[in-house]
Amino acid sequence: MPDPRGLGTSTLQVCLILSLRYVIPAVCQCSGSSLTLSTTNDFQYFTTPGYNNGAGSYQSDLSCSWILDGGSSSWTVFLFVENYDVSCSGDFIDIYDGNATSSTALVTALCGTSQSGVYASTQRYVRVDFTSDSSNQGAGFSLAFMKAADLSGSGCSGEETLAASSTPQYITSPNFPGEYTVNSNCRWVVTAPIGTVSLEIIFSDVETSTNCAFDSLELYSGTYVCEKTKILSACTPHPNGVTASYTSNGTSFLVKFAADASLSFRGFVIKYSEIAPVVTTSSSAVVSSISSEGDFYLGLYIGLGSGAGGALLFVGMITLIRHFCMSQKGVSPNVKHVEPLSLRSTPSTRNNSICGSSSSSGDSTTRQKSFLCSTPISPGSGSLMLDIQRRKSSHHNNGFVH
Repeated sequence: MPDPRGLGTSTLQVCLILSLRYVIPAVCQCSGSSLTLSTTNDFQYFTTPGYNNGAGSYQSDLSCSWILDGGSSSWTVFLFVENYDVSCSGDFIDIYDGNATSSTALVTALCGTSQSGVYASTQRYVRVDFTSDSSNQGAGFSLAFMKAADLSGSGCSGEETLAASSTPQYITSPNFPGEYTVNSNCRWVVTAPIGTVSLEIIFSDVETSTNCAFDSLELYSGTYVCEKTKILSACTPHPNGVTASYTSNGTSFLVKFAADASLSFRGFVIKYSEIAPVVTTSSSAVVSSISSEGDFYLGLYIGLGSGAGGALLFVGMITLIRHFCMSQKGVSPNVKHVEPLSLRSTPSTRNNSICGSSSSSGDSTTRQKSFLCSTPISPGSGSLMLDIQRRKSSHHNNGFVH
């Protein structure tokens, strides 16, 4: 089938660009034409055709070219060949400090099986060429690249405070992507105004030593240098440099970098941003938003109906309780007589009408055997009187016991 762009299918190869660990397919021409790739502050990756994470192989007789663009004269290009498996019988990688083969070579005829060192351009572009012959193909290579500049700010002349935001920002060692300055003593305090700080070391290349006594990259929780809050002390060169992500417990991280008077390396790149706090609300304190006017009135009617039903139930309960309390109380089996209110006019009337009539019977035996007497429950407190049957005591010969 003819190629719609006028190219033969034998000259059109498919390569992969890996950005932020995601594979993005792209088309590259491995027939002498170059593919230009834009750089970002984070590492991106591209591979030779057929690489397949090192498990595949490239084709024979390839001539591939990539131009890496830093975007402007303010940025350079920083890169390294992450892994490569290139037959040295006639296959090789060339990297140039510029966009043409006439530019200064950063490395030529790179082949074999290994990981490369790191390379940096002195200007906006880098050119990467790959050539294969007709025999002995290897897996190919994966190459990491990013745009680069010295983003150390004022942190190496005094402690610098940086405000994190939702937009990622970057800190680098002094003179990055070149080798860091000897006798460096740098500090940056990264603070989130309202949330926490997300911090990621995306590249590090620091001189190694016991207990990081020579050069070191250190990370602390908070705003002070303190052994109890130290999170990290790194001093490992590329390709084994520390790469890791951290989230602050509070609102700040302190980054500290120190170098002695000898042996400089590439240093580090740190990305940081703010993680906004998660706002939680209590259902008892916040009314849910009404999605529509109909939902509002439906909720209003249900609320009013529930409130009215509860009120009626409460009033009914109170009414029943009052009715029970106001009804006639049950009379004790010991109560013989309930005095009407009309009989409480005077003490003499009360005694004559209830107790006095029993004394005129003339039967002293009957009088001594039993008699009735009314005694108030509490003086002057109401009309209810108790008639209590008592036996006359042998030492009371006359009168009544009240």
